[in-house]
Amino acid sequence: MSRSENKVESEAKRHIPLTTIIEGLQAIGTALELPDGHIRTIIEIVTTTQEKHAQSLSWKEWLKAAESVTFSSQSQLKMMNIAIALAFLRASGRQNLLVSSTDLDQIWSLLKDGLHCAELAWKITRSGHGSHAIPLWSLVEDGHIRELIRLHIWLPDTGREDPDFAVQEHQQFAQSWVLAGEGTVHTFDVTSAHEGNATHAGYTVSWKATKEEEGGRAYEIHSKSSTATTTGKLVGVLPRDSALRTRNMSYHIPHGVFHRIDVEPDALHATILSFDSSYGYNIDVSVLGPISQRTYTNDRKAADFKSAEIANLIEELRNWEVLHDIGVGHSNRGEWEEALRSYRTALHICENNNWLDRARYGHVTLGRIGKVYRKLGRNREACECLEQTILNTPQSRFRVDCAGELAIVYRHMDRLEDSKRAAEEQYRGAKQLNLEHFACRAIGNMGMVNYQLYLLNKDEVLLSSAISQLNERVERAQRIGNVVLEAIGCSRLSLCYFAKGDLDKAVEMALKNYDLTCMEPDTTKIGFAKAFLGRALLFAGRKDEALAVFNQPGGCSPIIALCNEISSEHRQYIVEMINAGADLKLRDEQGYSALECTVYNGDDATTEIIEQGLRAQILREGGNDEEQLTQLRYEATLRKGYRHIIQDKLRPVLLRASKDSTEATLQILRQTYAMTLADDVEKQNTFDSLKYIGYADFLRSGRLPRSNDGYAQEFATGKETDQNPFLIFMSYRVIAKSSGVLAAGFSPDDAEHTLYNRMLRVIQGFLDLHREVDRNQVGVWVDFACVDQDDMRRGIAALPMNLAQCNVMISLVDGQYYERSWCCVEVLMIQTLRKAYGIHLWYEHVMDAESGEEYLRTGPWDLDINMDQKQVAHESDRPKLLFLARQMKLLG
Repeated sequence: MSRSENKVESEAKRHIPLTTIIEGLQAIGTALELPDGHIRTIIEIVTTTQEKHAQSLSWKEWLKAAESVTFSSQSQLKMMNIAIALAFLRASGRQNLLVSSTDLDQIWSLLKDGLHCAELAWKITRSGHGSHAIPLWSLVEDGHIRELIRLHIWLPDTGREDPDFAVQEHQQFAQSWVLAGEGTVHTFDVTSAHEGNATHAGYTVSWKATKEEEGGRAYEIHSKSSTATTTGKLVGVLPRDSALRTRNMSYHIPHGVFHRIDVEPDALHATILSFDSSYGYNIDVSVLGPISQRTYTNDRKAADFKSAEIANLIEELRNWEVLHDIGVGHSNRGEWEEALRSYRTALHICENNNWLDRARYGHVTLGRIGKVYRKLGRNREACECLEQTILNTPQSRFRVDCAGELAIVYRHMDRLEDSKRAAEEQYRGAKQLNLEHFACRAIGNMGMVNYQLYLLNKDEVLLSSAISQLNERVERAQRIGNVVLEAIGCSRLSLCYFAKGDLDKAVEMALKNYDLTCMEPDTTKIGFAKAFLGRALLFAGRKDEALAVFNQPGGCSPIIALCNEISSEHRQYIVEMINAGADLKLRDEQGYSALECTVYNGDDATTEIIEQGLRAQILREGGNDEEQLTQLRYEATLRKGYRHIIQDKLRPVLLRASKDSTEATLQILRQTYAMTLADDVEKQNTFDSLKYIGYADFLRSGRLPRSNDGYAQEFATGKETDQNPFLIFMSYRVIAKSSGVLAAGFSPDDAEHTLYNRMLRVIQGFLDLHREVDRNQVGVWVDFACVDQDDMRRGIAALPMNLAQCNVMISLVDGQYYERSWCCVEVLMIQTLRKAYGIHLWYEHVMDAESGEEYLRTGPWDLDINMDQKQVAHESDRPKLLFLARQMKLLG
């Protein structure tokens, strides 16, 4: 039944004749119950326009042709587009050709536009499957379905079909294309039976178009009810097959095949379902029901929501699924910050949609976020997310997975009894749902709890239990072919065998873990494998080999891996590696050091261990330990601050930008930033507040004002009632040095105030373009005035956040502007903000050297910036700039 193995065929095999488009328009008109005259008008317009062109086109050629048709209303164009899209699906189904995900995306986009059209009165009723159905294309002859295409959507917590009448067959061949969500299709073998071995009875179905009329066998497109009446025929039903169907998949069910579609009660599922009698038609179809019952009536009540709401819900679930899948992909590669960004955006979708928020999707996303927090060493937050997910999620595969994650988090927090209970809950759930993968993982979790309990009290019984459980995990993993579970089991066995004193076995297990893990894309897992292998080699007396493993360049070092999932157990391993001579200055693929990881996750005990190790390493290298350590501490604190402010504070505000006006969003951004600094002394000491110069003061200054001239004013929390400026961020290249003449006060401008005068012209030009901006509310951000020139560190550190709080950035471009690294960081920031959220403006100010003409133009959308190739005043600044470039991407 699945067609996933088919290759996408060329569109040439699916050319659609004009007659099919006309028939489709008639079918859509019937579904909408439009007057015949209305449909004839559309068909006449299409026929007249297309008679000069080819009568058979691909569906994309038809869409292009439709653009040239002069319809009398947008609703007619939308009907035409839907007719083309559904005709393409019809042709694909009849020729058994796969519809690509790209094509299905476009088809859904056309359907969505039509469902949003207020002039098209789509009817929504409950179907016999327990879903809501919207007829899109209806061709019924003499009460028999010739062709019927419907949009089906199962909504969370709105009831499903009666399970006693869930198994049925169709009169015609049925084809489905999944738009969103997941459902399980079960098929059954049905044979005649007698009273002693029958499981079901056969029922016939009749439909009523109104409440008053008698039901009949003729199908009604918009029936008010359907009634199943027993035939007295007894049958036996046995399961044949089950298959999970998810977004962008398609499947078909031939007529006469008994089946059932299951969608979880708290889930949403949407499909396009096509019935086609060209494959055959059987009027005597059955619904299977209880042996003892005679009739069952299903009232098909009209829905109390509109088609546009259905379209929005499907679209948001599709977006959620894409973000969820992207997050899973990043997680599988160990890209935890990128994964967190995707999951947080997915959670934002849930929080702003009542259907998704009250269903499984918010809880699933929260559980995913909890796992990422664990991988980033944020154990407290991981614990909160996972506990909330388990509390609000019914027993399921995902809940079992979260119980295992929580067991690990508890273990890292030294809550060993809680960890043991969570692992036992995971095991019970896995056994109940027959989930061998999670049962295997749960056994390993219980083994590790027993190992850590052994470390506390040296009870040999606990160590023996741990070894037995971890060996069972390895055996189970091998049986189900799960390399990751096998590898992790081997690594933990290495620890146990070392504790037992069997060093050869410890090395053997650690080496096996390393060999298996190196096949994985997640460098953090490889870092853990290095830690266990190096440790086993170290205590087996093979120190040189151990150091080669500890200090292997590239990827994630063992100490960094342990710092990202910190616990008292891991701290001990870190101390052992430091004492052996492990290099603490190594960085992972994202550019983070061990110190930066521990400062970020707030583990003071591990931070102290890393700092002591760094001090010893610096002294061994002949460096100034106090000076270097102070700088390393500052860089770690700075990076922590950026990650917290940009990812945890500013981005959530920006995600709400679609609901708030630009002014409101920027005002909330400014308040959020001000309050973040006010609530955190460490951040106050690291980042400066937002400052700006009023436009009138900027004009009055007569030159680029310096920070100590007294013009800059601070935006501070609590001033929202009297401060709502329109801020212009000036991005420019210092020209003083290149001009050869420095202005007084070490200004970036030259003695002729070239930069200042250019800025005045730029601001006036902008105000001429945007007359809606009140010049009395305009403020200017320019670094020379807004960054303390006598102590620049906090002001420079705050530059990206200050830019995010401005309404517009204007780049004073010249031949060298895009070569300067800080200019490019500013451009990356504004590009990200503009593309992702659409509330910031960006202009380039261009000066033509030959003509003397100057003008503002919108900044380019597709500018590609590679920070590796940009000029920096000090090469030591490059890692910081590369880090900021990455943070800019994470902001999007």
